Amino acid sequence: MHCKKCGKQMEGEQKVCNGCGGKAFEMEKVSGKENFFTRFFYYKGVLNLQKIISIAIFIGALVLSIYFGLDEGSVEKNNSALDSYNDGDADSAIVQLIEAREDAFTDDMKLNASLNLAYVYLSEMEMEKALVSLKDAFSYADEYSFEHYLILGEIALVELDPAEALLNYNKAHDLKPRDFQINNALSLFYVDMDEVAIDYYDYPKALAYAKTAFEVSEPMVKDVARMNLGLAYYFNDMYDEAIEMFIILDSEKDPYVAYWLGLSYAFNEDHVKGKYFLQKAVDSGIEVSEDVLDYLGSN
Repeated sequence: MHCKKCGKQMEGEQKVCNGCGGKAFEMEKVSGKENFFTRFFYYKGVLNLQKIISIAIFIGALVLSIYFGLDEGSVEKNNSALDSYNDGDADSAIVQLIEAREDAFTDDMKLNASLNLAYVYLSEMEMEKALVSLKDAFSYADEYSFEHYLILGEIALVELDPAEALLNYNKAHDLKPRDFQINNALSLFYVDMDEVAIDYYDYPKALAYAKTAFEVSEPMVKDVARMNLGLAYYFNDMYDEAIEMFIILDSEKDPYVAYWLGLSYAFNEDHVKGKYFLQKAVDSGIEVSEDVLDYLGSN
């Protein structure tokens, strides 16, 4: 194998280059823009919309029944889309979210259905459709609200403007520092910038935000939060902690779990498990670098 950074030959199962400290193998490098969106938005997740009900509870039971009745069908379709998306059926999720948006009565519901639709489009690399959905969601956000800044941040990322994205993310975080969605977004931002804008990536910051996102995450998004915390541990070279996160997830359902678990074991020098999970990822169709394939073929 050769070092990814300097090209120096690495002996046997050596995992760190003696010349520059680079790792023997990394995540597959596609073209910069494509790789960024694939990594970043795959782990965004689709959010359920139960907050609509919780908001109404503070107003009173009578208003709750009216409010929920207006958007009941839309909420059900959104959460059916969540189930479809988590089962790997993005096409059905898109159809259900479009219906949820069309059936929505309140601006809150229209915003959330459009935002979730954008996340699914992004995970499917439908960039133009995602941008349209993000801008549609933004049109329903109150000015200077949490959602206003969050969505502006997402739009800036799609347009590859990390400075504008971070500016708006930080404003959203100032408004809701314990919110799952913004902490999750900031965690992924600081991990993924090593591919797009090297001046912005910061693995320790990514870990801090990922920990908060995991702490405050509700059951519906717990697996997304766990995966992203595992990634943050991995990029901070905390492989024991990364394995602890990944091993709980279903690697049969999501081959990327097997991929990251395999890398974590490999860098933790447990090569039997490392090769087992990396091979599982390859067998599931995950494209990997030549160095990973060389690692799998080594004794």
